[in-house]
Amino acid sequence: MNERLLKRLADVREEAQFAVDLVNRHGSAASSDPTLRRALERACEIVGEALRALVANDPEIAAEYPDLPWREAIGLRTKLAHGYDSLNPGQLIVIVQDHFPDLIRQVDTILVERP
Repeated sequence: MNERLLKRLADVREEAQFAVDLVNRHGSAASSDPTLRRALERACEIVGEALRALVANDPEIAAEYPDLPWREAIGLRTKLAHGYDSLNPGQLIVIVQDHFPDLIRQVDTILVERP
């Protein structure tokens, strides 16, 4: 895997972990505090954008790892960027709690399998 794709995967992992840590540390305050909410939104945007760029540059990767929620994460990024006013901040916390730990594990698998 080329350096650019490895960087994108590392970005996904780093930002997903940041989002999980933020939610674990601050709980529901991550949806009510404007600074925390914006940090959480930005981390989720980066996750989705990095995954979008990965698929754009290596279309086979999505087929190779079908359990990774490519479309959902990219869709979340699109919703944050273009439909930001339609997403309840509490929903974002639930998404991070329920899906990002598995996303991190899956990205770690890709990083090990595709050095």
